[in-house]
Order: sequence, then structure tokens, then C-alpha cells
Amino acid sequence: MEEQLNMKEKVGKIFKHLKSGGLYKVLSTEAHLEKEGLNGDLYVVYSNLDDGLVWVREQKQFFDGRFEEQADS
Repeated sequence: MEEQLNMKEKVGKIFKHLKSGGLYKVLSTEAHLEKEGLNGDLYVVYSNLDDGLVWVREQKQFFDGRFEEQADS
């Protein structure tokens, strides 16, 4: 439960993708894919600050070190 609350605190924060250097704003940390149902993996929905494209990535991938939260976000 505590981990879930920590994920909710990430909504609205800015993250930098370490490989590309792109900046992204987290829109949701608890998205579900329709095919997975409510028992499937959770996904992060995030948007590129430069072009506005919206991306979806598994929560465990987003928070595995590929992205770094920006201190001033």
C-alpha cells in the first residue's frame, strides 16, 4: 500500500530519460491495459515535454533506472 502511495506522488513530476536526454511529465502511474484487466501489470503514462507525444511503459520499467526524477519538478 505504501509503495502505491509513493507512485501516486510521481504524477505531475518531470523525469529525464537517461539514454535520450528527453524530458517527460508523468500523467498517471496506475494505468491498466485492457487486455491485462485489473490483475495485470500497472503502466505509467507520460508525455514528452518537447512534442507532446504521450507514451505508455510498464511501471517496473519506468522506475528501474531508465528515467531520473528532476529535482525542480
